[in-house]
Amino acid sequence: MGKTGIYQSLSDIPDNPWREGRDYLNEGTQIRIPNNGSYSGTLYWRGITPPADINAATQPSLFPEASRELIAIKAAYNFACEGNRNPELADRMYAKYQERFPYWCLTWRTAFRNGGALGTWTGRDMAIGGANWTYPV
Repeated sequence: MGKTGIYQSLSDIPDNPWREGRDYLNEGTQIRIPNNGSYSGTLYWRGITPPADINAATQPSLFPEASRELIAIKAAYNFACEGNRNPELADRMYAKYQERFPYWCLTWRTAFRNGGALGTWTGRDMAIGGANWTYPV
């Protein structure tokens, strides 16, 4: 999730990661040395672990906590759209999400200014690309 790196030693972090496709092959849940090679040393990784599933005991992994308002807005929107239950509420939640999502994108972009999960996206890219829902006609 986000940017990760694989390193041969702790002193290599963060400036000298292994390069995918050259030093290792990414196979999803494992890595492999090219040409069926082997590596006998210790490898280190630096990255973000996947968040736990949300349940009654585990809060969402979205930070800052105030940004979790987006989860509630999207849930209310989905509820209102189901079976065309409440079109007025759906319209209000859609408008609210369109208002709040760009704000939080810019907040997250500031938090991840040096890369992280948002990589090379600008705040504008996130505001434009990320808030694009499928809106029922």
